[in-house]
Amino acid sequence: MKLSSYILFIFSILLCVNYASGQSVGTKNNWSEKLIDPIAVDKTLESFMYNITISSGFDTIFNKQPRYVRQFSNQFGYGDPIAMKGDTVYVHTEAHFNAAGQMTKLKNEDNTYFYFYDKKGNIVHRESRDNDEDHYGDKDSRVERMSYDTYGNLLTYFEYKITKDSVYHFDEYKTYSYQKQGTDIIVTIKGLEERAGGRSYYQYITTKTFDNAKLIQLEHNKGKFLGNGASNERTDEYVYEIIKGKPYLQSVKYTSSNQIMTYNTLDTYIRDTLGRLVMKFDKTIKPSGYYGYRYIYEYPEKNTKVTKLLFETNIPKARRGSYEDVKEGLQKTFIKSVDNYGNVTKDAEIDSDKNVAARTQLAEYTFDKHLNWITKTITDKYEYTLKDEDDTGDVEKYYREISYFSSPEKLAKPPEIDKKATALKNEILLAYFK
Repeated sequence: MKLSSYILFIFSILLCVNYASGQSVGTKNNWSEKLIDPIAVDKTLESFMYNITISSGFDTIFNKQPRYVRQFSNQFGYGDPIAMKGDTVYVHTEAHFNAAGQMTKLKNEDNTYFYFYDKKGNIVHRESRDNDEDHYGDKDSRVERMSYDTYGNLLTYFEYKITKDSVYHFDEYKTYSYQKQGTDIIVTIKGLEERAGGRSYYQYITTKTFDNAKLIQLEHNKGKFLGNGASNERTDEYVYEIIKGKPYLQSVKYTSSNQIMTYNTLDTYIRDTLGRLVMKFDKTIKPSGYYGYRYIYEYPEKNTKVTKLLFETNIPKARRGSYEDVKEGLQKTFIKSVDNYGNVTKDAEIDSDKNVAARTQLAEYTFDKHLNWITKTITDKYEYTLKDEDDTGDVEKYYREISYFSSPEKLAKPPEIDKKATALKNEILLAYFK
């Protein structure tokens, strides 16, 4: 990159190096409206709650939004044992919500997570803390700070980590700018990301194009490592179809390249007249041919979806690399059923290899007066090739204590800006954008 370009990039970042009242000092905004939802601009803002709660066995579907949920289990978890309903159970997950249904705190066996929002509902502070003082590694807490303009357009993102001995580690910093081009909106993201434990940094620029319906049409990313100068580039192209007046994603084409190779990936989606997905094909295209996984979706009855996973390729086995041992055709079948409130009642996985057992989870619930479940009993059943080898496995039981809002709630203020983190950010940006 030319020196003048570096200077321009430094200047654009340094405009946003300090925070005040949740907004970047010195960042000027010329817009008089909210252009694009922040989560559409950057998926990083999506709550990482999903993977955390799934691994914890915590459901986030509620018929009525609770204020506080405390969940126990008689199988999982290593928290404080509690006697409940005759069983020895463990504190598994504690979750707090605001009146808008956004999670404000989540605690499980390993970590505690905190979430803070502004008056417009935008996430402005997200933090995770390690619960175990003897945790191995040096990344015991992680902090993310986001800032917005007065209309809710995302302006900056900063992530850093803090060890138990109060050592700060820079992770990533991004700025966002917007421009209109006809009816399209162009978002430019400029970022610096730490790699290899601080021994290397990756600098990138991403541009995203949204149409007048605020659907992303094109995303282009170009970056390079500041140490060795290695670079890579990627372009994503999106195509939609309209079904009963609603837009649905029809295909996404990814083109990636670096100094060594260029390859394409194509994800295609086929839907029925109701907009339900009936087929998805994730296809990677190389000079030697293609390989990919095809998902076939069937809906045999109400509230039930059957997914068939198939592997397809036209590359000879000798040239497939890591896929050379994967047989073509059906790999697995998944069956999932839910009740009228979205609670999973059946979750089955059937391997196409008859020598491997099929696992089926059946769930039964009891509910409170708001129709949120308060007990869930899961029975695992394994079906082998021979009928006399059928086995009913573990029975897991979950309990939930749920409380609801009885009065309006004040918006919690996020923690004060960490001066040490800000100083570290400024030092890194100045050192690596000369």
